[in-house]
Amino acid sequence: MKTHFVSTVIFVALSVFLFVQTGSGQQTFYIGLNVSLTKTPLLGYAMKNASEMAIEDINNAGGVNGVPLKLLVDDNKLLPTEAVLIAKKTLPNVHATIVGTSGSCFLAVMPVAAEFRVPMFGPGMGTPAITERGNKYVFRTHFNDKIGASVFVNYLINTLKLKRIAIANEDRDYGIGGASSVKQALSKYDLKPITEEKFATGMVDFTPIITRLKEFNPDAIIIWGFPNETSIFVKQGREAGIKCLMGGCNAFEGDTFNNLAGISGNDIVYISPYFADPKDLKLQSFIKRYEGKYKTTPDAYTVNSYDTVQIIAKGLMKAGGNKERLPDAIRSIRWQGLNQELGFDENGDNTRPIHVVKWRDGKRVKIETVDITKLTQR
Repeated sequence: MKTHFVSTVIFVALSVFLFVQTGSGQQTFYIGLNVSLTKTPLLGYAMKNASEMAIEDINNAGGVNGVPLKLLVDDNKLLPTEAVLIAKKTLPNVHATIVGTSGSCFLAVMPVAAEFRVPMFGPGMGTPAITERGNKYVFRTHFNDKIGASVFVNYLINTLKLKRIAIANEDRDYGIGGASSVKQALSKYDLKPITEEKFATGMVDFTPIITRLKEFNPDAIIIWGFPNETSIFVKQGREAGIKCLMGGCNAFEGDTFNNLAGISGNDIVYISPYFADPKDLKLQSFIKRYEGKYKTTPDAYTVNSYDTVQIIAKGLMKAGGNKERLPDAIRSIRWQGLNQELGFDENGDNTRPIHVVKWRDGKRVKIETVDITKLTQR
């Protein structure tokens, strides 16, 4: 206990020292990383690894007008209370912060970021409420689930002519927000889901849910949840004889899905702000470097995190390192990142296109790319 107390005092003292150095001589610009590394390690480490790669690249190129960047990493354990404690500790010492991997953690930190006037970024945050509260310090580099759900529902109804839509979602903020967004998108067509099912985080046996869904004979099942659960759901659904289209959120895009679902993943359709275009040499070079360094394939959260750090650096350059001017500087930037052109609207949502993608024989095949600025539904 005494050792822990001493360590805490040393860390706080070091943090204050870092802030003094930054505030007075701008010898280093600090970016906070407030994510879950223990509870959602796939997503948390994707954000951490990519952020560190971006900082390494920026510093190797001379930093921000000669000033280096450094990442301050904390594990919020997927707990909003822990995320807030981390924010209160680190936000006085940083110029910007990245928060993940749950919408609950992000929402909890938002008032603290506003209090300390620090821009905060969500490379994996789809929760609609994030950009609906008028917080000018919030920037989302993932898509808003309202927009994502609209893109997916439009594809099912307009392109595939499907109408009997069922919903299955994880029973926490991400899944609940996604399901609500799907229902809002369906209402545009005067439709309602024919049934809704919820599943728990960590669930491994979906038999009761799948049995009930089969009774409704849906044209499609839209699934919104985290990678492990959605992957197992699909596999058990196909094995139980569900033949209709399944898919939805971009949790389906990663290697986790391909590894867990196997052949059952064929023809699963999902939406994503990211597609690894084989003709994009810049992106392919990054993928090769990332795979070589971390022995895993980058996904949307990875490239979003890399681009997030890059646009923070560009904002710092434009603001001349001035913390107060940074939010407006970032909002005025449009930049061609690894993952398409990155820019933000007045709410802090990004304006990148969204891809509709299908799995086929273990490979991702792009079906279409949707310009979200032309969607009428927010």
